[in-house]
Amino acid sequence: RKEYYGDSNALNHHDHALPHTDAALRAIFESTVVDGYADALAPNLGGIPVLARIGAADQSVPPWQQRRMCRVLEEAGVAVEFDEVAGKEHWWWDSKRESDGGCVNDERM
Repeated sequence: RKEYYGDSNALNHHDHALPHTDAALRAIFESTVVDGYADALAPNLGGIPVLARIGAADQSVPPWQQRRMCRVLEEAGVAVEFDEVAGKEHWWWDSKRESDGGCVNDERM
C-alpha cells in the first residue's frame, strides 16, 4: 500500500486521528518530518538550470504541485523552465511510436 512504502508518508500511519488533533500539536508532529520538504532545499539548486516536466493528466503527482515547486524555485533564484505536456499521465514511454523513449527522448529533451 502506498502509505507504507517509505518515510514520505510517515504521518499517514496515524491519519485517522489527525483531523481531531490540536493544531499546535499537529504542527509539532509535522515539523519532525521536514526532511521531506523539498521547498526548504530549493536554494541548493542555485546556478543549476532546471527543466520541470509533468504530464497534464498525471494522477500520481498533481500538476499543481509541480507548478508550485517551480514558483518556489523561482523565488529562490533558480532558473526554472516548466513544461506541462498535454494528454500525458505520470510516465509516458510512447510518444510517436511504441517504446520510442517518450518523456526522456523526445524533441523537447
